[in-house]
Amino acid sequence: RFYNKAYREWFKKEHFIYADFKKIWKITREESSARFREFFKSTESASIIPYPGSRDFVRRLAMRHELHIATNRPEEARKETIQLLDRYFKGMFTDVHFCTRDWGLDHFRKKSSVCREVMADIILEDHPENVIDCAMDGRHVYLHDQPWNRQEFPLLPGAVIRFTSFEDKILETLL
Repeated sequence: RFYNKAYREWFKKEHFIYADFKKIWKITREESSARFREFFKSTESASIIPYPGSRDFVRRLAMRHELHIATNRPEEARKETIQLLDRYFKGMFTDVHFCTRDWGLDHFRKKSSVCREVMADIILEDHPENVIDCAMDGRHVYLHDQPWNRQEFPLLPGAVIRFTSFEDKILETLL
C-alpha cells in the first residue's frame, strides 16, 4: 500500500516475481534504498501485521526452542523492527540479528553466518539468495512460498522444504 500510494503505482503482491524489487520498480539500487528508508519512517511501516497463524506457530515453537531472527532489514530500522516484534511476538525471540546497514546498500553479513553464530540448524526464509546460502551452509531451510521465490525454485534443493502458510502441516515437524 505504501509504495502504490507514495509513487502512484498499482502493484500487487503477485507482481513481485523477483526478490530484487528494484527490477520490478525499474529504479537504481540507490533509489530503492531511499524508498525503503521512506517506508520504514512511514506510518504504514508500523501497521504491518503478521501472516495468519504465525503468532501461534512462533509461540508454540518458542516453548520448545530458542528462537532468533536474522533479518535483511537495515540496522537503521532496528527501533521500528523491535517495536513491531514486541507488539506481536513479545518475549518469543532471544535476539534479532540485522544483516544490512546503510538502508540495505551494505550487506555486511549473511544469514548463514548468523545461523552458525547462534548454532541454528533450521531457518525459515523467503528470499532466494538466503535460501541457497543457508542450504549450502548445511542448514535445513523451510521456504515460505512467495511470488518472488517461485521462479527461482521450481524444483527445490534437497535441504529445502516449501511451506505455504504457518498453518501448513509440514511445520508441525518443528514443534
